[in-house]
Amino acid sequence: PGSITRRTFDDACQAGGVQPRVLLELDSREAVTEAVAAQLGVGVVSSMEVSPDPRVQAIALQGDGLVNRHLLGCLERRRSLRLIQAFFELAA
Repeated sequence: PGSITRRTFDDACQAGGVQPRVLLELDSREAVTEAVAAQLGVGVVSSMEVSPDPRVQAIALQGDGLVNRHLLGCLERRRSLRLIQAFFELAA
């Protein structure tokens, strides 16, 4: 599994003692939505990436470990630029 969403979901399932039966792996949230709309099963996407689609119902999952963390980065040589520092301070 390559996506952060997939790793987060797998880790949460493992922590909860659940082993999902994965039958299909897709590379985009759009593909997941289309597969669910085609009645191929349920899909997991990040809450930050859910797009409204009248064909499917999104349900928020609750539980420990179901949080994705995002990081900011920049080139080392540009780290001291005021604009970069200001952006990092704003995001912190």
